[in-house]
Amino acid sequence: MIMNKLAENIKKFKKFEIITHQRADGDAAASEAAFALLLKYFSKKVKIVDLADYPDTYKFLIKNWKNDKFDNPDCTVYLDCGERSRIDEKYMTVLGADYVINIDHHTDNSGFGDYNLVLSDYSSTAEIIFHFFKKLKIDKNDMGKSFFESIYAGISTDTGNLSFSNANSRTFRTVSEIMEILGNPGKIYKQIYCNKQKNKVKLTGEVLKRIKTYFDNRLVISYVSNEDLEKYNIKHKDLEGLVDYLGEIRNTEVYVLIKQLERRVARLSLRSTGNISVLEFAKKNSGGGHDFAAGATLNENLNKAIKIIKNYWRNKL
Repeated sequence: MIMNKLAENIKKFKKFEIITHQRADGDAAASEAAFALLLKYFSKKVKIVDLADYPDTYKFLIKNWKNDKFDNPDCTVYLDCGERSRIDEKYMTVLGADYVINIDHHTDNSGFGDYNLVLSDYSSTAEIIFHFFKKLKIDKNDMGKSFFESIYAGISTDTGNLSFSNANSRTFRTVSEIMEILGNPGKIYKQIYCNKQKNKVKLTGEVLKRIKTYFDNRLVISYVSNEDLEKYNIKHKDLEGLVDYLGEIRNTEVYVLIKQLERRVARLSLRSTGNISVLEFAKKNSGGGHDFAAGATLNENLNKAIKIIKNYWRNKL
């Protein structure tokens, strides 16, 4: 089995550094927390390399976490990262291990690791980690609730609370197992979805006011600017989830949030309600992700970015 090799690697190495893609979403952040805790169970030395950029929304998952201090790591673990280049540039020169483990569920993962556990039929990287945990036959009472809270958070955020098409019957069984351990997950839900800064809610209102719809509402676009972040004292990493509001309009097929944070750089959060893939567009524009949730970058100003998006989808919706 493919997971046996991962177990062998964990047994073999002693010092691990963990990293995920830049602007980590819920699954990325939660997977880091869960895998770090799993490694600590085996008394490994562990460092979450991008801990300083850990999203505020998910910091409750690492509230008691402290990185181990060590040099010369044996192994770098990339989590939820389709390409090595998707990590933040400032960490490129920090990573020092010769051996790379790549654990992911993105369909476009390039298999860049020395060992690759890429399972695109799983809802999330967190779900993969949970099934690896089960493979190890660890007593669930020995892991502590923080591990299972992280798994639940990763699955929940990457499946839209089990409403997206990537949530299959195995995903529901996984969540059922976790709920038997955690009980009611309402506490985690509140931490993630009912714990926003007041200014982020106000910014959400601005984004909703700017909504433009095209092709009988099948395409929805809005934007957020660097000036917005300054006005509301919001960080880029706190914009996660903002795009989801755009998909609530009747008849919407594709919805896009443009983050114009530099003069000629438009970062796109692309979503589909489930009938049309947005991945092809993302791949053509310096991005990647999943069929129904992806990211891309256009080196254009806001108006040109909107025009490119409209022209691409004009004959596809």
